[in-house]
Amino acid sequence: MNHSSSGDTVFITGASGSVGEELLARYLLQEPSARLTLLLRPGEHRSLAQRLALIEQACRDRGVPPRVFRRQVRGVPGDVSLPGGGLSEADASWLSNTATAVIHAAADVRFFLPLREARRVNRDGTRNLLELVAPWKRLTRVAVLSTTYVAGRRVGEVAEASLGHRCGFVNTYEQSKYEAERYARGRRDLPIAVYRLPALLGDGQTGMVRRFGAVHQALQLYARGLIEALPALPHSPVHMLPVDTAAATVFELFERRFRPHSTTHVVAPPESGMRFDEFLATVREAVVASGSGAGRVVAPVPLVDAETFDELRRLWLARDRRRGAILTAIGRFVPQQLFPKQFATRQPLPATPPLSEYLPRVVAYCVASGWGRRPVPAGASMAPGRPPGSAGSRRG
Repeated sequence: MNHSSSGDTVFITGASGSVGEELLARYLLQEPSARLTLLLRPGEHRSLAQRLALIEQACRDRGVPPRVFRRQVRGVPGDVSLPGGGLSEADASWLSNTATAVIHAAADVRFFLPLREARRVNRDGTRNLLELVAPWKRLTRVAVLSTTYVAGRRVGEVAEASLGHRCGFVNTYEQSKYEAERYARGRRDLPIAVYRLPALLGDGQTGMVRRFGAVHQALQLYARGLIEALPALPHSPVHMLPVDTAAATVFELFERRFRPHSTTHVVAPPESGMRFDEFLATVREAVVASGSGAGRVVAPVPLVDAETFDELRRLWLARDRRRGAILTAIGRFVPQQLFPKQFATRQPLPATPPLSEYLPRVVAYCVASGWGRRPVPAGASMAPGRPPGSAGSRRG
């Protein structure tokens, strides 16, 4: 179903996240008549205005003129973990009479939380949001951003229509998102489409990483030679996607090909992916090619089963708590590679570069930025084999 954003008011949660920012910029660049209302949670150290200013800057970095942002975007204070999204009575009333579309992108993506805490935003936040929007008078469509990790410890092919299983989960993030999706798919009274995303690395063209997460932390530890072993199968497929491709696909499906009561895997085709052992080899080569000198400490590590890894983790916790803590952190998500799976999908993605092509650019960017600690010079090339910022380089 093709939806024109002419006259639309789109209510977005999670607009400060990596996918949320990309989606927001895409709306501003492609839908000049859309009005975008962002649910923003004022923090202890940042006001609503300050959070909105940071999002405006992120959109400017993506080519959105300030006047466009200020004309089309409005922020309202709230918190999805609270009943009614924490909206004021006035904001809730205004949205109930004006909002035509909702994109729920808010999530707590930390893998180490106790289950109760993970549920607070992921499961309960989804329930609060959908209960809030259910009576809205002009609502035509709702997008709920989920994750391929709801498959947990399942193996083999996973269909889009498939959700329920008793295989268990690697971490509380997976379980809380699974529970959130179960609730969303059960709301047949609402025009909901669920979009499952894999891990997102960075920009597929430039390699830029705007939000460093658990995957990037693991890459850093691996590049520094601080990982003793990894719980994984060498042939297990790696499911990742550039964040710009993920946002472009969700935008296209939601705005141009919306199907209520559907679930879609937003994943790269199998031929664009890599085996886990190939992934690690590419990371090692990219670190060496970055010119950082860190290549001398990047050595292959053994891939082991879950029991062996846990024994090693306990051993290091007793000998060296820092190394033990590193293995504990790795053990919260890398074990997914012990449960190889493929995600069937009916929707072809926009042109997606192979993981082998853009992974070196992402690693080069990570190294050049000190893994998020310093800015990368404007125009620096992330081309493999050339040190970032070298003479004559240009943004690719």
